[in-house]
Amino acid sequence: MEHDPWSVENLVRAALKRTKERFLSYFLTYVASSILFIVVFAAGVILSTMINILYVRTKSVLLVGILGTPTAIGFFVALIYVSAWSQLAVIHSLMLNEKKDLGALFKEVKPATGGYIWLSIVTTLFMFGLIPWGLMTLFIVLILWAYWSIFSTFVYLEQRRRGLENLWISRQMIDERFIGIAGRMLLIHGSIFFMMIALGWSDNAFLRLLSGIVNILFVPFSISFSYEIYRLLKIPTEVKKPTVWIAFSAIGFVLFIVMCTLLITVFSQNFAQIMEVIIKMIRADQLPRTPAVNLTPYPSM
Repeated sequence: MEHDPWSVENLVRAALKRTKERFLSYFLTYVASSILFIVVFAAGVILSTMINILYVRTKSVLLVGILGTPTAIGFFVALIYVSAWSQLAVIHSLMLNEKKDLGALFKEVKPATGGYIWLSIVTTLFMFGLIPWGLMTLFIVLILWAYWSIFSTFVYLEQRRRGLENLWISRQMIDERFIGIAGRMLLIHGSIFFMMIALGWSDNAFLRLLSGIVNILFVPFSISFSYEIYRLLKIPTEVKKPTVWIAFSAIGFVLFIVMCTLLITVFSQNFAQIMEVIIKMIRADQLPRTPAVNLTPYPSM
């Protein structure tokens, strides 16, 4: 029988092999990423505490504003940068063909972090523009583009394309075998998801522990399984921009801003009435309830 790389069995076998061979590297990268995130978060908390102490002692709003504004911006930027850098390192640890030490792995993806942040920003803006159309289609449009985007990070790490080109290439690759890829993804990810739910709902302590272990192993396996499918697809030589979808996103983005503006305007104009209704509901819920009286007549003797 001819070896079929697209068979579910062979894809699962390849993904398990990739996960097994690179799990230690993945785990250490994940731990290092968590520590890096905690260090940045702790630094932000310490700086915030110092600025609060400074305000208590000086009561100077101007001084706190001068120091606090750049500190808050720097903290926000640092969190975004560390999150993107860590995510790239974690995914890259499962894509490597040869083993690399932790420092080399982080160093290798560091130059790509800025471009990945830009990819995340423009993808988020593009998806925001599709929200109105997603609401009109019962989220079908949003689900469709979430599916089309699953290879974007792989494309970026290997091709280093700019911005939304990574998303367009991911879409073109998936369209090569749209139904086949969707079926395999749903079969494997859906099976594991329902298995985790079944184990998590169990009252048995061992099964709950097993659910936690499956959850830990699921993420690297999921990335590996997606990457094995990605490797079987052809990288398009020409990037095709979905101009119709871009236009829909641009229109939807304007509609989204208008909708949010109208909601904020209506809420601000009726804030007092809305709060009054909420207070009445809270008070009504707190009132002692009169026990129900059975008005059914007794049967005649």
